[in-house]
Amino acid sequence: AHDFTRAYPGSNVLIVACEFCSLLYQPTDLGVGSLLSNGLFGDAVAAVVVRGEGGTGLSLERNGSHLVPDTEEWISYAVRETGFHFQLDKRVPGTMSMLAPALTALSAQHSWNVGELDFYIIHAGGPRILDDLCTHLELPSEMFAQSRATLTERGNIASCVVLDALDRYFASGKATEGARGMLAGFGPGITAEISLGTWATGGGRPAALTGAEARRPA
Repeated sequence: AHDFTRAYPGSNVLIVACEFCSLLYQPTDLGVGSLLSNGLFGDAVAAVVVRGEGGTGLSLERNGSHLVPDTEEWISYAVRETGFHFQLDKRVPGTMSMLAPALTALSAQHSWNVGELDFYIIHAGGPRILDDLCTHLELPSEMFAQSRATLTERGNIASCVVLDALDRYFASGKATEGARGMLAGFGPGITAEISLGTWATGGGRPAALTGAEARRPA
């Protein structure tokens, strides 16, 4: 979306995230991975508009991806006669020690100190993910207030988490012109997808994430 709006400045792009984690619900599977999946994950649909020009929101300036080698099987889905079964390696909760350096490195490439940004829209995989990230980035817990609210009220809604947290940041009224921030999502792989940008309030900055909204199906 960022590349498209840079190539076509007058364009708008709609990004839609659709997550139906309940498809993995297996009432007879008493494995740890399945129990965690049933208790933590939720269904959601979320969308955000990326505008090529104008708008209020996060003006995208740098994007990056990071893959932790040899972790492909840490989060996986087994297909059995009863359907999809969630499989979670016991090492997954400790992955922030592997991913935090990637957040630090991308920020450094942008000449920013990752621990001195104004806001963080972070994927809420679970309480430990956020707690560990606070430790590794040397940040107070309240810097992840939007992500913690999403986790508390909606659970881990997968890729919709960051859009829901972004929606909460819009609604908080704390966003100010020129505020520097990070948006980061984590997932199978183990991977991190990261965006850095500056908050714009109706100016001409290119490729701004505007109008984030998330809804959880009844």
